[in-house]
This record gives sequence, C-alpha cells and structure tokens, in this order.
Amino acid sequence: MSITTFFRPTLLVYQDPTDEWRWSITVAATIVGASSKGFKNREDCIADIYNLEKRIIFLREKDYIN
Repeated sequence: MSITTFFRPTLLVYQDPTDEWRWSITVAATIVGASSKGFKNREDCIADIYNLEKRIIFLREKDYIN
C-alpha cells in the first residue's frame, strides 16, 4: 500500500524592504513561483497573479503543459 501526500500551495502577497509589492507561491516549503518584479501598489501585484493564471490556462489548452 502506498501513501500519497498532497501539499497545498500557499500564495503570499507581501511588501519587500523597498515598499514594493511582490507575490510568491510555495509548496511544501519550496518556492515554485514568484513575481519577477515589484509593484507600486497591491492591486497591480494581484493583477499579475491573475495574468499568470490566464497564461497557465492558455498553455494547458494548447497542450504545451499538463
């Protein structure tokens, strides 16, 4: 019998030391995604997360990724 452990991703939106907003996604304490730049306001940072989600959906629809 095998046991499968599932780790839920955690999304963190935070301000860095220069007061710019950034996001990161971790799974099992490993960063699997992060913003490549800082944002002046939180709303733009969150919009970037949604843009990432749209790109992933597009790539899945084209069978570029699973």
